[in-house]
Amino acid sequence: MNKPGMLILSIFGFMAPAGAQSDLLGKWTFHSANHVIPQKCAESYLEFVSPSRIMGSDGSRSATIAYSAEKIEPGYNLITEKISDDGRPDCRGNLSGKPDVNEEKLGFFFISLSEDKQYMKFYFSADLYYIYQRVK
Repeated sequence: MNKPGMLILSIFGFMAPAGAQSDLLGKWTFHSANHVIPQKCAESYLEFVSPSRIMGSDGSRSATIAYSAEKIEPGYNLITEKISDDGRPDCRGNLSGKPDVNEEKLGFFFISLSEDKQYMKFYFSADLYYIYQRVK
């Protein structure tokens, strides 16, 4: 019989080989979005610090996130789980862990990289995305 945490361990234990995920490693800063966002959200960044860990900020709240990436054409399916955050409101003013806020345990996203791998399009949904630029 599986324990509740076993599914999450299984999800984060496989997926793309480390070589494929190395395309994602490094720091990425906000470049643009296909919709209007609060100014604070434009200060967001993601830092893929290892093939399984992201440190980042939405411009207000900082968080540590576990992730697994599955390489597909033309990008990556990304499964995330928030490990911790600093407890601050997010860039839209929403509080973390507030009882009336239903935060999902797992997040599912799609990422595509530009041909030169200097830009990342991070899809929150089919029609909502941010573009990040790799920091050199």
